[in-house]
Amino acid sequence: MAYQITYRSLAKKDIRPEDIDEILRISKKKNSLRGITGCLVFNQGYFIQILEGSEKYVREVYTTIKLDPRHSLVEILSEGEIEERLFDKWEMAYVNLSGGIETEKEQAIATSVAEIDAHSGKFRHTTKVFWYNVYSLFQEKGFYRS
Repeated sequence: MAYQITYRSLAKKDIRPEDIDEILRISKKKNSLRGITGCLVFNQGYFIQILEGSEKYVREVYTTIKLDPRHSLVEILSEGEIEERLFDKWEMAYVNLSGGIETEKEQAIATSVAEIDAHSGKFRHTTKVFWYNVYSLFQEKGFYRS
């Protein structure tokens, strides 16, 4: 059994693509060592991220994220145990919704976002909260909270 946390945060106003690249580079390296998987989504100055793995390591990563000065207003939207990971093959998938869809992974995630209502019954609550928030950012509708 794995553990999942979905959180959102506000990016610092002057965040650059290079800053996000650094976040991803470091996350992928550290997550690989800890057995953490997940997805980071960025749009309109907001981050939404889902982290999956052992509860101990997921919470450690989240604590580190809360202290990162590249964003603020870090808030857990949902968390809990899961039977299987949603992003089991990705140390850290990344989607920049404001930058358009460029990669095959981004296309796969965008397709999932577009079909969330049709498939919402198969997801656990934490996963639903992640996808609904991604969908909300995609549609520029705001956030859903549990």
